[in-house]
Amino acid sequence: GVPNDTWHITKLNDGHDLCETYPAILAVPAGATDEIIRNAAAFRSRGRIPVLSWLHSESQATITRASQPLVGVGGKRCRDDERYTQLIIDANAQSHKLYIMDARPRYSHYYLSNYYCCSYSNFML
Repeated sequence: GVPNDTWHITKLNDGHDLCETYPAILAVPAGATDEIIRNAAAFRSRGRIPVLSWLHSESQATITRASQPLVGVGGKRCRDDERYTQLIIDANAQSHKLYIMDARPRYSHYYLSNYYCCSYSNFML
């Protein structure tokens, strides 16, 4: 369960200042500082940073969910969002790969190909 060595609980969203659609208590990677979380949220649509949604009790495999980063046509980047994403990868003891499933309509693949430089159908970090 959480908290554990790789995931901890934060009350950073207690007043729903970080993300109005998320609960007050969030499970985030253990290495994520408040500053990293705030900066990553500022770079995400509606502040929806990746948060832990499911943790397998034996393998520690996880499912996190989030909204897309606010990359835009200029290809903006956010180092803290990238650090935060790396912390999620590091939190998985079984693999150092992160699979991202985009549930938006197919025409929305623009950000995937421009933000992460890969194709829509074969996306993996």
